[in-house]
Amino acid sequence: MNTLFWVFNAFLTIVAASFALAVLGIIALVIWIQIDTTPSDQAMIENFHDNRAVFEALREKICALPESQTVMMNPAWSRPVVTDQTRDEYYRLLERIDAKGVQSIRNEFDIDCQVTIEFWAKGWMVEADYKRYTFNDPTSKHDIVVNSLDNLPLHPTEVQIFRRELIDGWALQYAHWP
Repeated sequence: MNTLFWVFNAFLTIVAASFALAVLGIIALVIWIQIDTTPSDQAMIENFHDNRAVFEALREKICALPESQTVMMNPAWSRPVVTDQTRDEYYRLLERIDAKGVQSIRNEFDIDCQVTIEFWAKGWMVEADYKRYTFNDPTSKHDIVVNSLDNLPLHPTEVQIFRRELIDGWALQYAHWP
């Protein structure tokens, strides 16, 4: 009887500890979601000016490719169509500016290369926000041009793309995907 009591008591302890850890995990996740880690415009602008040569090197490198390309620091979902050596060169450049990835957009009708350098993201796919650098990205009629991307009035159900011009074709962009 003592053994049965001990086994039952151990089982209840394990269940209670598991439940407590799950609750603590959920609380930590809720707190993490509420913490605003969005980099300020000023920090991104300083990063851009301090590392302008790296930004230009990324732009030139990805625009030299004949087709659109995406190179992300997380290779589990991004499989760039470049050699491992070339991918590693991109990774070294991205690490120097603390960026998450770079993407070029080309099509047969547009000889210019549009570049997006992913800098910050929160959330997953949709229901996510992104702050990035862009080059030669034409302002869409849906873009909202602002003087600051800090403290934006985000709509809870509408996709919003905010843009702040920098220099020489470069801009900061905040994409909100509720």
